[in-house]
Amino acid sequence: GHESKVEPAKRQAEIEQDVAEAPVGEVPVGALPLLLPPPPVPAVKQVTLAPEPVPEAPTELSESLSQAPPETVAPAQAEISPKEILLPVVAVKVSELAPMVNEQTEALAANIEPAPEAAPMPKPRPISKSTKAHEPKTEALLKSKKAQRDPVPRHDKVARSEVDFVAPDPVVEAEGRVLLRILEHGSGPEIEIAWPVSAIKRRALYRLFEACYGMEIALLDSAGRLYSRAGQAGRPWQPNLDRYSGFVRQPSGRLTSDEKDNVSRIRALHGGLRAASNVRLFPRRLDAFLLGGLKALIGEGYSRASAIRAHYRRDGDSVLVEGIRLDGRPISGRVDLSKAGQRCRGGAWS
Repeated sequence: GHESKVEPAKRQAEIEQDVAEAPVGEVPVGALPLLLPPPPVPAVKQVTLAPEPVPEAPTELSESLSQAPPETVAPAQAEISPKEILLPVVAVKVSELAPMVNEQTEALAANIEPAPEAAPMPKPRPISKSTKAHEPKTEALLKSKKAQRDPVPRHDKVARSEVDFVAPDPVVEAEGRVLLRILEHGSGPEIEIAWPVSAIKRRALYRLFEACYGMEIALLDSAGRLYSRAGQAGRPWQPNLDRYSGFVRQPSGRLTSDEKDNVSRIRALHGGLRAASNVRLFPRRLDAFLLGGLKALIGEGYSRASAIRAHYRRDGDSVLVEGIRLDGRPISGRVDLSKAGQRCRGGAWS
């Protein structure tokens, strides 16, 4: 039995020696070891699990989104278009408006030129048993009128109404002339003065201005030349600026029949002025009273004003400027222009 065990081992050693000494490609077939098939692998049902997601490297966008606060979704709103800011026109210093007769103008006129109404009587109050209870009504009325004539300045409504009435005096005129020169150089607020809505009142005011206040009607062409009713045909009018104001009025709206006739005469005299605009010129003294009076009522806010609105009111032979509004804000008081006109009888203009 020992020899049987040695024989296979010896045989294996000889085979290994022969394989090592044999050249490549000439290994004997019998020398190759017997290759057996691998043992069968037991059939095991394998379950393939989904690979776990690999976390991506954080980016700048993901970091900013993770750190950003939660958004609050507001309800959608309609886009508002930017508003336009309208600046005052410097080319036309004054626009004297003769309002068109329609419902809107009549409503506006009712607000700025109210008809005088009687104040309602206050309700009677119980009278206390004192000596003042037996005071006669006439005596109380006299005391009230005396308080209105009191020259001492007060802060009540009566004293304010006395102060807000600007009478034409040398101080007002002097300051107004300075303001007029500023306006003639293109600075200052835009001023619009409305004429009465009523055609009858507008005609009376026009005739009063023309006969007693020195108003002149002219035509202004595109080159800035003026043409008046006087002078030679086709020759422009050179107004004396020491007498007339450069604060030229350009009317808009309905004109009176008198003004239409004067404009027609100027066109017929000079010819070729179909595209020219009709304007009104006033003496420097009237505009000095006007501007000085507005400055006295408005105060320091005059220099910062963008637009001043007012309207004319005729009181006999006098002209008052009332319903003053500074940039839409009402200003109490009125300006008297009576001293700017010359003395003339009512028959000269009525």
